[in-house]
Amino acid sequence: GRWARDLQGGPDLLTNSRRATKLQQLGFGLGYQREFLVDEIDYVLGRYLPDQITEYYADPKHPHYERRGRGPAPRVSREQRQRIVLEVIEPYIAWKQEHGFLDWSDIDLEMARRDPTPEEKWDVVVVDEAQDFSANQIRGLTRHLADTHSTTFVLDAIQRVYPRGFGW
Repeated sequence: GRWARDLQGGPDLLTNSRRATKLQQLGFGLGYQREFLVDEIDYVLGRYLPDQITEYYADPKHPHYERRGRGPAPRVSREQRQRIVLEVIEPYIAWKQEHGFLDWSDIDLEMARRDPTPEEKWDVVVVDEAQDFSANQIRGLTRHLADTHSTTFVLDAIQRVYPRGFGW
């Protein structure tokens, strides 16, 4: 995260408490506890690119839909997933854009989209604690690999600090 943020000039980010408060306000009618709602939104914003976010509430038989890392409870039905996107995530993204706010998901997306200079491409990369990386963080990292590179992911499949649930 620090590498990505520094590469983007160290922009100010929303504090976790301000972000969580806004998400809780938007998702109040869904009935989830604040921590669960924030974690679920972190999962969605870390897993899907903006133009693929509807895959989160697609039919579970959809080839790209597989939710990992949360466990079976509380249950989030397809309808609830759709409501999370329409009532919380989309308004949250609009709120951030309206006020010029950024969060960590924006940092990850920028890294996945940017066209790195030759100096920003890496020949050798060792990623520690890789079990906590989101899909978009992996996308950002791979975007910055040189054509010929060596990459090592060090992970502990049992340890999980963040409930992002990237499947290895």
